[in-house]
Amino acid sequence: MQAGLLNEVIAIEKATRTKDNYGAWKTKWTVVIPKTHARVTYGKGGTTTASGDTAATGSVTFQMRYTDKVEYGMRIAWGGRHYRISTDPQRYRQRGELIVTAELIDE
Repeated sequence: MQAGLLNEVIAIEKATRTKDNYGAWKTKWTVVIPKTHARVTYGKGGTTTASGDTAATGSVTFQMRYTDKVEYGMRIAWGGRHYRISTDPQRYRQRGELIVTAELIDE
C-alpha cells in the first residue's frame, strides 16, 4: 500500500444505545478512531424515490491501513457526511490493508 494514495482524513464512529429518563432508547455515536488516512473511491450511485421524496444513494470504498477496530454497522465521517459500513470489512493483515464499503446516510 502506497502512503501517498491515502490522501483523505476520515473518522470511524460506533453506535451506543442508552435509555433516557423516560425509558426511551437513544443512539449516540462515539468516535472510535478520531483521525485516520484513507484512499476514497466512489462506486455506484444514483437516486431513489419513495413516498414522493427523492434521496441520493451511493457506495464509497475506503482503503486504509490495517486495524481490527472497524466492524460492520459502524459509520465513517468524511467530508461533512456520514457513511454506513454496509458489509464486513475486507482485512488483509499481511499487506497491512483494510477495505471498507460504505453507503451514504441520508440525514
